[in-house]
Amino acid sequence: MLAFCTRCGQPLADGRCPVHDPLPAPPVAVSRPPKRKSTALILIVVVALLAVELIAWRSQTTHLNKLTDRLSRLELQGAGVISAQNGLNSRLGALETKVNSQPDFGAIAKKAAPSVVVVQTGNVLGSGFAILSSAGTPEILTALHVVAPALEAGIRTVTVRQGNRRFDGRVTRVNVAEDLAVIDVDVNLPTLPVNQELPKVGDPIVVLGAPEGLAQTVSTGIVSAVRDFGIQITAPISPGSSGGPVLDRQGRVIGLAELKIVSEGAEGLGFATPMSKACSSIISC
Repeated sequence: MLAFCTRCGQPLADGRCPVHDPLPAPPVAVSRPPKRKSTALILIVVVALLAVELIAWRSQTTHLNKLTDRLSRLELQGAGVISAQNGLNSRLGALETKVNSQPDFGAIAKKAAPSVVVVQTGNVLGSGFAILSSAGTPEILTALHVVAPALEAGIRTVTVRQGNRRFDGRVTRVNVAEDLAVIDVDVNLPTLPVNQELPKVGDPIVVLGAPEGLAQTVSTGIVSAVRDFGIQITAPISPGSSGGPVLDRQGRVIGLAELKIVSEGAEGLGFATPMSKACSSIISC
């Protein structure tokens, strides 16, 4: 049997009026915030991370300092190498300068050889060389004692040899005081340049001549002294060398080989007449 609400006349449902006795609302779910981690734990984690970062930073700093120190050592070593290299280059430069300052004796002799001759008078041999005369023609200068035997016999014609060539020469001028003689030839010989300045002690010299008739013999030495009577040299002078040219490092004639002092135990005592005396007394240079 249906029952009705006494207030509004609505049929009851399960003894309740749908208007005056509604069903209670379903419970509302309450959303709660998640539980927060402990502040102390967070601080520990943060401190730990900072400690790790600090350790890593210190490690990197230490490594960087080591790299910096190593680079500094390498720079010092590099500077030492550069300094050593500069020193070596300086020494090499000095050696090159010294080597370059040394005369090329072979080149000097080769260039002068075509101007040097052998002078023969009878059995007497000597040397001579061609220089340019004031007339522009070559004349041969030699030592007077080389041609003296012929002159004493009243003969002015002498034999001049160069390699396989033989030609006549005529003694035209002599200077007894300086032991010099000039021979004219009709052969066009290349002439040697002349240096009338006196050399310095220690200067290198080259002597060309025909010792014992051995033509085109080259000997070398230095100027050991400059005397009033001549230039003292260490290059050997033997019979047949007299009259040969004494050349400086530029291949210029500075003197004429004259003689050597021969005595027991004496060595390297050769003498040459300076070209300044020859040019002022017997030939125009």
